[in-house]
Amino acid sequence: MSFRCELCNRSMPAHVKPIRLVMETRRKVYPERMLDKKVFDIGGVGFEIVKEVNACKKCVTRKSETQRDLDRS
Repeated sequence: MSFRCELCNRSMPAHVKPIRLVMETRRKVYPERMLDKKVFDIGGVGFEIVKEVNACKKCVTRKSETQRDLDRS
């Protein structure tokens, strides 16, 4: 099975697996959950994925290098 990279739009050959790359996340507040008037999950704060794409290894490498350069600045 082949796929098309959603970043560079190149078609990848068969048997090459896509890499799921998270593009955007958002903060999420999870409420507490109760069962029979007893709290069994206190809830909390976390993150959830808003957007992720199928990417080729070359694009993932390029994106991580760019991010690393931005982090150094």
